[in-house]
Amino acid sequence: MTLSRIPVPLFIGPYVYQCQLVPGTKLKEKGQIKEGETSFLKGWIRVREGMTPERERETLLHEIHHAVWDCYGIPTTLPEAEREEGTIRPLSTGMYTVLLDNPWVVNYLFPGRK
Repeated sequence: MTLSRIPVPLFIGPYVYQCQLVPGTKLKEKGQIKEGETSFLKGWIRVREGMTPERERETLLHEIHHAVWDCYGIPTTLPEAEREEGTIRPLSTGMYTVLLDNPWVVNYLFPGRK
């Protein structure tokens, strides 16, 4: 089921993701129920149903970060002196692009704020 509160599709770089609200039983890993998950290959983000609206929004943002990480190839093996900028630059560029291409995300994350 597609999230009724979140417009779809979600564009992240050249990729299109569908956001889905799913029962927690479909989000199990090692016996633990996860709050969300992302499939880069299948183009979906799943968020566990039944959470508070705030937790649902934070989980969506968390999963968007995973998709940005994958899309922009954020390096994981940089020397320590370069690690912070090497991580932050592509993450900030990716998130900027997500917000630019999906203006509804800000309204969804911060309902009622001006």
